[in-house]
This record gives sequence, C-alpha cells and structure tokens, in this order.
Amino acid sequence: MGGVRRTMALVAVAMAALLLAAPSGEAAVTCTAVQWKLMPCVGFLTTTGGSPTAACCRGVRWLYGATKGSLKDRIAACSCIKSVSASIAGELNASNVDALPGLCDVHLSYSIGPSTDCSSERIMANIL
Repeated sequence: MGGVRRTMALVAVAMAALLLAAPSGEAAVTCTAVQWKLMPCVGFLTTTGGSPTAACCRGVRWLYGATKGSLKDRIAACSCIKSVSASIAGELNASNVDALPGLCDVHLSYSIGPSTDCSSERIMANIL
C-alpha cells in the first residue's frame, strides 16, 4: 500500500493524460514529475467508489497539459504509468482507474491501465 501502490495509481492517471496530448517536441516530462503530480490519486485508485481529491484532479490536468504538445512526453508518461501500474495492478480498482480522467474533466475515448500499448495509434495520433 506504500510506494508501490502510489506509483501504480500515478501511472494510471499519467497514462490517461498522456493519451490526450498532441505530437511534437522533446520529452520534458519525467517519471518523477508524473509520480509526484499523481500521488494524490492513489487513495481513489485503490479503493472502491468515492471521488478523486481536488489535488488528484489538478495532477491529472497538469499531466494532460504537460504532454499535450509532445509525442515524446506522452510516450514517456505512458511508459512511466505502465511501469508503475504493472507493479501494483492487483491493488487497483479498475472502475476507478477508468473513471478518473472523466471525473477530472479530462475525456478519453479509450481505457488506460497496465496493459495499455504506449506506442498505440491513439497515443501517437491523439484520437479522442
């Protein structure tokens, strides 16, 4: 429930935001930044029901904005989220993971999680 759970939750949130961004530019978003910004989401992502905190949603929206103009940043954030989420996948509430972006006013046309392909057409082309 400690660092691993926090990391997984951060990865799931970061992945959602990454998939929305538009291509171009150099990777500037670090895994550490993704984890830090999404740390407030861990509680929501590992429980049943409830709502994400305002701090969690700020982190989700930050990640979306930070990766919006850079394919490299989207891929880096996606890879970070995937890596962290794979280590705590059993502790995540899939319903909350799927609902998080929308609850934070970031709308995706696809699911996020440990099995997301970070090189998928949706991430690359920003298909919403």
